[in-house]
Amino acid sequence: MSTDWRISSFNGALLAAYFIPTWTIVAFKIMISPIHGLYERPNIAVALFISDHLQLAAMTTVRFAWLLALGKLTSARVLLKQWMPSGKNIQFRRDQSRFRGFNRRGQGRFPETRMVEIVHAVKKMTRDC
Repeated sequence: MSTDWRISSFNGALLAAYFIPTWTIVAFKIMISPIHGLYERPNIAVALFISDHLQLAAMTTVRFAWLLALGKLTSARVLLKQWMPSGKNIQFRRDQSRFRGFNRRGQGRFPETRMVEIVHAVKKMTRDC
């Protein structure tokens, strides 16, 4: 019996493909109409807990609904950022090789030579002042 509970990248992408649009739509329904959106099917357990167990007033229930919507939007954003990388993230990964001390071909010391050039330029500017 396998004890490895990690999911594969493909299954994680499928989960993200489901949760991102679903939670975004539910969160926008809560933002449009907080009480009605809170008592819809995806949120009914949270709604019953908030209203019955905590016995909150209507305005406080609205605030909890907005907080739930914010949490769902934040979770959807994190999943979107994790599973759908933007071009900026890809560019950052490609540029990391420069900070390890090698150029793109893996030869030579790039940052140290650049730093030496910067130090010499700063010394030269301070001498001229």
